[in-house]
Amino acid sequence: MIQRRPSAVMIVLGALLVSVISACNNAPSTTQATQPVGGGAVPGLVWNKDPKAIIVRLDRTLSGEAQPAALNRLPLCTVYGDGHVVWLNSVPPASEEVLEARIDDGTMKSFLDDFLIRGQKFYSLPDYAAAQLPPDSSVSIESITVSLSNEVRTIRTYGTWPNGEFGTILDKCSHLTTQPVTYLPLGAWLSVQPTSGATNDPRIVWQTNAPIKLADVAASGQPIWISGPVLNLLWTTQRRTLGALQWMDNNKSYRVILQVPGISRESPPAPAVTPTMPAAATMAATTDLVTFTPVPAKK
Repeated sequence: MIQRRPSAVMIVLGALLVSVISACNNAPSTTQATQPVGGGAVPGLVWNKDPKAIIVRLDRTLSGEAQPAALNRLPLCTVYGDGHVVWLNSVPPASEEVLEARIDDGTMKSFLDDFLIRGQKFYSLPDYAAAQLPPDSSVSIESITVSLSNEVRTIRTYGTWPNGEFGTILDKCSHLTTQPVTYLPLGAWLSVQPTSGATNDPRIVWQTNAPIKLADVAASGQPIWISGPVLNLLWTTQRRTLGALQWMDNNKSYRVILQVPGISRESPPAPAVTPTMPAAATMAATTDLVTFTPVPAKK
């Protein structure tokens, strides 16, 4: 009986096959985003889980807007690395509320991979503003920013989105949970500027027993850190009126700017040592239209 010895070629092929099978079985499990139709490069589905890290942000700014209004305007929806989501909800006729919630990793992955990358093909969408002339008038500038695997990508437009991408993604971002709660900051930077030009905006008389004087903050030209009832009053009133109001202190009119670190677009970081606000009597503000009362801060 003749025994055939395996050829050198067969031995090599067999070894290669074993190596391939072994490599497949021992490969680490990673979540990879699929390549979108259009060939855009998609980073791996890894995000920074730092609570301060912005993973997704949808924003709308207004070119040529006055500084107080521009700084008070908040991003429309932001998803942070730890699953914290903060978004705006319009309240007719001319108010807004700030809502927040937390989502788990599964919801985050589904939003990023299934919806944003696969469904909306975010990495195939162009930066429309790059091919547009900068506006010479007051127009809305909308942007979508996504940060994955230490790669940040922002797309913008000065006009409308061809397929309504911005509105679709914003709607999803603001409906990642069915259990939102009202967001109230625990601290914020307060800046005060004298009102310039004639205005018919409602007036709010700043109370004489308030622990701070708006006139003093305006005169200093520097922001101060505030918290407690004063912040609750200012925040709630600004949101209810979209900042279209005048604060009256010592018979002079002022605009108020509130910037919350991590929430506001261009806020300075929180102070290393948080100052304690002086004790104050019950804060209330009377306007030409309505009386606002402070809302306790959420712990």
